[in-house]
Amino acid sequence: MTEDEIFEAILSAPGPNVLPAASSEAVAETEEAIGYPLPPLLRRLYLEVGNGGFGPRGGIIGVRGYDFWKSDIFADITESALRFEPSPTDDARA
Repeated sequence: MTEDEIFEAILSAPGPNVLPAASSEAVAETEEAIGYPLPPLLRRLYLEVGNGGFGPRGGIIGVRGYDFWKSDIFADITESALRFEPSPTDDARA
């Protein structure tokens, strides 16, 4: 299946509407927070299809601007990455 076929399958699937696409700034912020680039297909999905909310089990979580569901722990993958970043003392315990 090509990336374009994946995009078409997502957009034509029954279920909740796909959220508006993420901004390139939001994707860049996420990549900076996690410390590496997103996989190319996931990056394209955020930028060209929608900022999360599509896929199985309620869909993938989006980057900043994602407003599909909120958790007491985190609201998007950027916040999740920043919240669960290891502290300097974690290395001392290993």
